[in-house]
Amino acid sequence: MNKLRLFLTNPFVKIAGAKALVYGSLSMLLTAVLGWLFNTRFDGVLDIHFMQGFSFQVHLLDLVVSWLAITLILYLTGLIVAGRSIRLIDIAGTMALARTPLMLAPIANTFSNSNIISAWFLSYLSKDIEAVEPTIMQIIGFVLSMILVISLTIYVIILSYRAFKVSTNLKGSKATVSFIIGLLIAEVLSKILIHYYVHPIL
Repeated sequence: MNKLRLFLTNPFVKIAGAKALVYGSLSMLLTAVLGWLFNTRFDGVLDIHFMQGFSFQVHLLDLVVSWLAITLILYLTGLIVAGRSIRLIDIAGTMALARTPLMLAPIANTFSNSNIISAWFLSYLSKDIEAVEPTIMQIIGFVLSMILVISLTIYVIILSYRAFKVSTNLKGSKATVSFIIGLLIAEVLSKILIHYYVHPIL
């Protein structure tokens, strides 16, 4: 039980460096396949959107660009704050592995009813009296899918924080503050990169 809990909460004490990068890369590839099959894009470090009509290349690039963004920013953050040498392979590997839970997000799109809810909400705002209201089951499905997406996002953030701490050996408020700042910068950077380099190939 303790080994399972450690694996689920902080696998980086056992898996890091090149090994983590291999496992993380395989998980990103599988996440891209599932995202493509179930119309789920990860277009940013913290972003999960249910969107149709995109190629597998776009789904894969979303994940790679976001991973590169958070790896680069947290590596530089670690170098600045820790004031000592940090291995890039450790940051790259653990950040890739930390994003593994995202592969569960596309499952949420199978019962999200997001298109139905969005269409109804927009028609409600435009006062379209002929708009078809979603059923109770559709609303429940939508709420459950949002809970799953939010939970997975929080889980990935927690794993990324622990990966950052293990890779940089930072502790306490120094680790927490530097990670939060780095994460926010990485989110902005990933959105910019995806907008300018992924969107043009859509």
